[in-house]
Amino acid sequence: PCPDVYWFPLFTPRFCKELVELADDNGGWSDGTNKDPRLAGGYENVPTIDIHMNQMEFEQEWLWILRHYVKPLAEKVYLGYDSAAKAIMNFIVRYKPAEQSFLRPHHDSSTYTINVGLNRPHIDYE
Repeated sequence: PCPDVYWFPLFTPRFCKELVELADDNGGWSDGTNKDPRLAGGYENVPTIDIHMNQMEFEQEWLWILRHYVKPLAEKVYLGYDSAAKAIMNFIVRYKPAEQSFLRPHHDSSTYTINVGLNRPHIDYE
């Protein structure tokens, strides 16, 4: 969609549906405020309504996906880049019009960021 941003399918619709169900079944969504006791210091600079992968007991599976799928893709599209495929903060963000319908502009403190749409455009949202 723009320089250095790539858009491609990473997961099947079934995987996305089941990951959303796992997150919803966990029930550990944050409240979307700056106060977040899950973080060191308890402060979230760019608050979202989210759930961390480790809360869902999905952290190791996510890191495996990063190493075996995302790392090779990143190294292919960013020539000369050697990724360690490490991640400290892994989470799912939930956007609903009545809760949080957008995220203010910000800069992630990461080498690269992965945004994976888990819902279906023009079906689950417009």
